[in-house]
Amino acid sequence: LRRRPASGLLGGMLELPGTEWRAEPWAESEALAHAPLPGPWRQAGRVTHVFTHFTLHVDVYAARIGRFPNSAAQAGGLVFAARDLDGLALPSLMRKCLAATPPDRPTGAP
Repeated sequence: LRRRPASGLLGGMLELPGTEWRAEPWAESEALAHAPLPGPWRQAGRVTHVFTHFTLHVDVYAARIGRFPNSAAQAGGLVFAARDLDGLALPSLMRKCLAATPPDRPTGAP
């Protein structure tokens, strides 16, 4: 996670790392160039969120990362275990994005 700039939409709130918001869709290769860590990334879903004056469509990508390098936190990122995300104050848009990325389950798990 990272903290958004203090001013603007969702100012100062936590967000998943990603591209800037823009009117035209990002090409997958262009979007993945903004990934905080090497993949393999997979498209997990699309989230639609309505603000008062525009609708945002977010293509959500996910990757299973065994261990985050220390450089992620040093670069200003905040690293949380998946089990700790429910206790964080996240905007509803980011909750929707997290919901689009269900946790991987081992083979045979319910």
